Amino acid sequence: MDNEKQTLSETPFWLNDWYVDPRSGRISRQGAEVKLEPKVMQVLVLLATNAGEVLSRELLESKAWDGVVVSYDSLSTTIIKLRKALGDTHVTQAISKRSPRRAIV
Repeated sequence: MDNEKQTLSETPFWLNDWYVDPRSGRISRQGAEVKLEPKVMQVLVLLATNAGEVLSRELLESKAWDGVVVSYDSLSTTIIKLRKALGDTHVTQAISKRSPRRAIV
């Protein structure tokens, strides 16, 4: 991870109208705040730091889980939790566009 991406992963940033604070594990918008599980925040930061890039399932799993082998459902469940926290639906798709085994922010 280069210095710019490392800095983004540690410091607060904006994702559309969401304020993301990786250190506290919280996202907020219009006075509403949501605490994310650590893996959910890690995936959000990975997607945000690679905005516009196609990220494979394997890459997301290796980065967020530090190379630990996890079940196929681990990443899917994490993405579902992230989309729910952001109020993302199949209609709005604020966080990601999906293609088979890939995610794009």
